[in-house]
Amino acid sequence: MRLRLFPIALTAILAAALLLGGWSLYNSMAVKQPLNGVLKEIPGVRSADSTVDRSHVQITLELEKGAGLREVYQTIRSNGSTYIGNRTLQLEVAQTSDEQLEELWSHVLFGIAQAMETRHYGDIPQALQQLEMTHEGLTATTEMDADNVYITLETKQAAKYIILPRVPTELGVWGHV
Repeated sequence: MRLRLFPIALTAILAAALLLGGWSLYNSMAVKQPLNGVLKEIPGVRSADSTVDRSHVQITLELEKGAGLREVYQTIRSNGSTYIGNRTLQLEVAQTSDEQLEELWSHVLFGIAQAMETRHYGDIPQALQQLEMTHEGLTATTEMDADNVYITLETKQAAKYIILPRVPTELGVWGHV
């Protein structure tokens, strides 16, 4: 029995294309499109796009002025849980920031980084309140949940959204007990 190389190679190529095409179609029709539909229904979201991978879901958002970042994140988590599954969720918020907000953020960044590193999360609103008092027209909002610390800096013209991942304290058994 003599095997022909051309039919075997053609069958392998067709099978790979069919499998890859089927997975791509499933990913688009059963995960990405329904998730994008959920995202567009969230109050405060102007536009949204998602990229779904095996291990994570990355969502790019454009928020309306005054939208609560934590509420948007929690709504995505709860309403999109059937499509996100056990994948990690990454939010990327489109910035309408300007040079003034970037400069203000750089001034307060050291204190916030120190508060995040030492897990003194209560220092973050205090640092931003001081920033608000010294800069007219600036509104700073801080929110926190079990996963992240959410910071919003807004002026009349621009907004900057920051999501800082929170590492909760782990409880466990001490080795010397």
